[in-house]
Amino acid sequence: MVFDKIFDILKSLFKSCLSGDNDYYEDDRKYYNNNYSYSQAAASNTNNKHKKQQQQYVKTSKEEEPSSTELHDLSKALQKIIKIDKNKFIPGKDIKINPQRSIRVGESGDHASNHLFSYVNMRKLESTPSIKLFFDLLDNYSPELGVTETINGKEKREINKFIDEICKTVPIRYCFNYLVAKGQISNDWASFKKELYNIWFRGYYRKAVNDTSAFEHVFVGEVKEDNDGVIGFHNWITIYKEEQKGNFDYRGWIPPRKDAKTTERPDQDSFALSIKFDWKGIEKPVTSCLIGTSPECEIAMYTLMYYYGEEVEFRHEDYTIKINMHTFNNKYGKTIGSCYPELI
Repeated sequence: MVFDKIFDILKSLFKSCLSGDNDYYEDDRKYYNNNYSYSQAAASNTNNKHKKQQQQYVKTSKEEEPSSTELHDLSKALQKIIKIDKNKFIPGKDIKINPQRSIRVGESGDHASNHLFSYVNMRKLESTPSIKLFFDLLDNYSPELGVTETINGKEKREINKFIDEICKTVPIRYCFNYLVAKGQISNDWASFKKELYNIWFRGYYRKAVNDTSAFEHVFVGEVKEDNDGVIGFHNWITIYKEEQKGNFDYRGWIPPRKDAKTTERPDQDSFALSIKFDWKGIEKPVTSCLIGTSPECEIAMYTLMYYYGEEVEFRHEDYTIKINMHTFNNKYGKTIGSCYPELI
């Protein structure tokens, strides 16, 4: 009698192990596979929900697939990413700049009495999902080099949401398919998201432990020790936001070199620009940025550059643009020191 009861209990436990309770272990694996960004709450989702989340990345459109030519010519791939950027702001329509007068890199004075941006489509700016989430990231950083950055739970969730959102966009999906086709990464979105986190958001040492990251340098901007200059700061959205806050003083546009292929003077619908400015009273003699590109467009372009190029030239409309990628090796391996466009 007692033996029968014990047998029934063991039988029940065995059935439980074979049933849905086993989802716990699947969710546990999912959490550890994605611990770069996902919260512990996300790890408790059921296996079925996890599959649904993965399925949103299965279908691909033709424009998300790289051609044979693009796979063999990175400049063509960069052109393609700009072309398929669905969230771009069209210069002269969604966004207008006021270049005003030119200024040389070593020249003093202010050659621009007005703001750089004369018009931005605010409805579009505030309703584009990736840009809204991009805004959330901008206040997560201390610009001073030598100050260790600590990412708290809220900030990590903001990074998660941003990565999740841009991975729904055409430029990032193209980037993913490009890397898969080249055999650089596996055909797994969770692993790719982790890779994006490591490339762009993992902190590293510049003047102190974890005082910078690739994202902070390229998209947010940094200040040298003792306020001895600004570095990074290559994104038009950040420039616009800081100008609206009164932190950014535009001082004029930098003329191309004498031997430059791009000779047009900038106007209200320029796509790329080199400028001189002060940020919070600290000068940067020259920086360059693309105008109107979405965050996902630039991250897709620069991620391909991280893997495959140090300097790549391409044509866009009347512009010849060179993307410069500077990397170095640290304890994490290959790391982005800086990345920026240049009119040539």
